Amino acid sequence: MSRWITPGRASVLVGGQFGSEGKGLAAAWLAEWAQNDGMTPDIATTNAGAQAGHTTRYRSGTQFICYHLPTTGVTRLKRASPSYSGCQSYVNAGSIIDVDALLKELDDCTGHRPWLLNLTIHPRAAIITDAAREEENRPDAATTKTASTRKGVGATIAGKIMRRIALAGDDERLKQHGYIGVIDLNRALINNSKTVVVEIPQGTDLSINHGLEYPYVTSRDCWVGSGLSDAGIHPSLVGPICMVVRTMPIRVGNIVDEFGHQLGQSGPFYPDGPELSWERDLPGVEPERTTVTKRIRRIAAWSDQQYDHAIRLNHPTIIFVNFLNYLRDANQLHDLIRRMRRMEEHVLREPPMHAYSFGPCVEDVVTDFNQAVAWYDRRDF
Repeated sequence: MSRWITPGRASVLVGGQFGSEGKGLAAAWLAEWAQNDGMTPDIATTNAGAQAGHTTRYRSGTQFICYHLPTTGVTRLKRASPSYSGCQSYVNAGSIIDVDALLKELDDCTGHRPWLLNLTIHPRAAIITDAAREEENRPDAATTKTASTRKGVGATIAGKIMRRIALAGDDERLKQHGYIGVIDLNRALINNSKTVVVEIPQGTDLSINHGLEYPYVTSRDCWVGSGLSDAGIHPSLVGPICMVVRTMPIRVGNIVDEFGHQLGQSGPFYPDGPELSWERDLPGVEPERTTVTKRIRRIAAWSDQQYDHAIRLNHPTIIFVNFLNYLRDANQLHDLIRRMRRMEEHVLREPPMHAYSFGPCVEDVVTDFNQAVAWYDRRDF
């Protein structure tokens, strides 16, 4: 079986579709798996922004949502044993920060003890302003027409490129709390053989350069190469890569006004993965809502074309298959995994390990295919 944490290598978590694949669940499960394997991450880093939320749940009732913070670091804190020595959380230079939201998130995730998270924020992370949010929420804005989350992230990135915004290193509150600093992850990996986890928000097909269709994309790239770049990690130091996919990919919901008129559409799905209806195709399933906007998500059938594109870009060593509970029976699971394996054989040098999740909790994940099949027998019974 593969390992998730490797000293001197950066482990990377990435979404293989349009986001909302369940990366919060996957990150927490991977952290637990690594701990059971006798390994814990020294540093968890992310280039997250205010537009993406990652939810983690346990059967015990523990639940948390990370927007800016790496889920791995929060998981280590929440699941700390007496021997817990701390996982450093690093919000890297590619991040886009809503400072008010970040400070609240820190309190929520740490029980008002933010110092326990050992947080460092790169001084060149971008800061979202009220003006950026207002710009994206105009009815005639491009972010409205493409059904963006409209949290000011794209406008902030544009402002950073044009050198007209403040960065994290300029923010008095972040400086006052002592969060600002730079971690040389290459040095940590090479000289000190540290263990590093890189979490990339959103999903590969939302990438502005390599996603499905422009302009229905986000404001940056969201695949392994771009995540390493934002973290400042040389590609030769990459280790295990976990790519999260859903049995039925989703896109963020369209934007409508108070009268029900559509103001924005979030973009197409792949030709071989047509859009589905929650009511018609998934009867009895509560329609999903996005963590950030609370809009009802659009959902589609699995696409082989999308999976092929994602594994070619990301070259995963672990595939985390989520939302298996949306499949009708074990026959559908057998068919899906056969198709995935066939594509993996053509693209990847080594067959990736598969993990199977029925959600919504970390405990609802198995690595044995026969155990996954048995779940449908229990459900049918």
